[in-house]
Amino acid sequence: MRIIAGTARSLPLKTIEGKDTRPTTDRIKETLFNIIQMDVPRASFLDLFAGSGSIGLEALSRGANEAVFVENNKKAADCIEENIRFTKFTEESTLMRTDVLTALCQLEGRKYFDIVFTNIDDVKLKKNIECEVNGVKTEYNQLVAEIDEGCLYSIAKDVLKKAKDDKTIIKIVESTGSMTKDDYQSAVDKLLGELGEYNVSGGDVVAVMNVYVDSKGVIKGRSFEIADEEDVKLNYMSVEDNDNNAFEANIIFDGEGLKISGDITEKSDKSSGKINVTAVGTTDGDQSFDIEFKDIKTENKDKGYCSGEINLNLSALDMGNIAVNLSSDGKSQEISTEINVGGTKYANVTLKYSDNKPEEIPAFNDAEKVYNYSSDGAELQQYIAEADMEGFLKGISDVIGIDLNSLMNGYNGTVTEPIVPTEPENPTVTDPTVTGTAPETPESASYDFSKIKIQLNGKDVTIPGKIDGVLDKVKVDVDKVEAGMAEYFYSEDGNTAVYVENLTEAALSPKDCTITGLSVTDESDIKLTIDGIGPGSNISDAVSKYGCKLDDPKNGYTYIEDSGNGEFYGEITLFYNDGIIYEVDVDFY
Repeated sequence: MRIIAGTARSLPLKTIEGKDTRPTTDRIKETLFNIIQMDVPRASFLDLFAGSGSIGLEALSRGANEAVFVENNKKAADCIEENIRFTKFTEESTLMRTDVLTALCQLEGRKYFDIVFTNIDDVKLKKNIECEVNGVKTEYNQLVAEIDEGCLYSIAKDVLKKAKDDKTIIKIVESTGSMTKDDYQSAVDKLLGELGEYNVSGGDVVAVMNVYVDSKGVIKGRSFEIADEEDVKLNYMSVEDNDNNAFEANIIFDGEGLKISGDITEKSDKSSGKINVTAVGTTDGDQSFDIEFKDIKTENKDKGYCSGEINLNLSALDMGNIAVNLSSDGKSQEISTEINVGGTKYANVTLKYSDNKPEEIPAFNDAEKVYNYSSDGAELQQYIAEADMEGFLKGISDVIGIDLNSLMNGYNGTVTEPIVPTEPENPTVTDPTVTGTAPETPESASYDFSKIKIQLNGKDVTIPGKIDGVLDKVKVDVDKVEAGMAEYFYSEDGNTAVYVENLTEAALSPKDCTITGLSVTDESDIKLTIDGIGPGSNISDAVSKYGCKLDDPKNGYTYIEDSGNGEFYGEITLFYNDGIIYEVDVDFY
């Protein structure tokens, strides 16, 4: 087991032996963090029943501000402490050697946690739901969570209980001068008393949350529905089909709000498409504008140079059009902007530059003086009178190469070859701030999985299919798998995992289900190879065979996707350290 991504990527983690804990496999952990990836940076992460601490440490590696680990088992807690030291997250980590209920009581009054890692009940899975945006179609798995009246009351009570003694809230309330601490807490107690009069359990569904997830576990859409509120729309969706991409988002309350939709086509490293932004329910009716772009291509990623055309169509708002032409040879950038209002060309400005380093904005004047604006306004007037506005604009003009004074007075012309400031001698950097970001997931390779040869302990096997004896290597902790559902079983050491799906319309025992995935490390009791490549193989062999894309040739992971059109979609994931593969995952969805 190891850290998958982030600043501590690929660092191995220790686990304890025995049956007291069940390590979370790398595949499950990767899927989890794909789902919550946008919420992790700067979050406070609470890892309950922490085991080895791998979940909380993964969150810290991916940018969480802090992690609190709760573990009552002595061996497991010792393991967490060792893993914290090894990953060098000691300052960001808090280890609580106690049971969960005691820990939650002790944490009462602290700032709210952004993420609580624990099991979530009553979430329904609907597989292969067709989703369509702007004519582009695909299939996602849909997670449905219903919030009934009892759940809503429970949430309200818990929030109020925590908010009553929240020091930050109390400080804000007292700073307004409208309420003392005692008044605030009395008001909260009154609300709790009113809620306590209602003993609500279950009841009608008041809201439904839908989450749409692709085959890799990445969230592609959400929707939030409030019962009996047809005029409320809160949703977004992104759909991809080969080179065609489309998206939409709606934020509408009582017929007023914002709609954003668009479609993008990518061909030969160029993007073209159209985005529409509509304000709904304004006093003048729906107001919208379009942004069209054609053949947008990145010519220099590091400097941000690109080529293509962008047209901002504001005619529906009686504001004319803005056309932007971008051209670059990778060494310099040229931007030509034409502004038309009411059929009349207002301005045509061309910028050329070869370095886009930021420059200091010149000061209004050289005098260092503090003006008090909060008095009678006299010093504000004095500042305006003393400010050298013309000199200020000239200073900016010298930097960017545009005569701003002329432009503000109706400039119509072309500016070329702006002044490029020279590097100052002996540049100094003071108080640098160094931050780390996780590398992006490498692009996947594509291969026809009908041609691959999968072997388990030297024998040919078929996935998806039935494989005798493989479930004996993992802990099967359920008696039945419901129709259309899936289960993931893993060994006690976390080095072997088996993914099974019930493809029938009736409940089945796990051994009667179809095996659709295997995960094996170099310490597993069984040996899994794909075309002879497996744990212990060099990652260069996979690159040569499948054309894998690597962020780092020594450490990381990479995908191989099925290019076929079979009933199942396949994916192979290879994890490697020092160029040697240590884990192989093969999955069919």
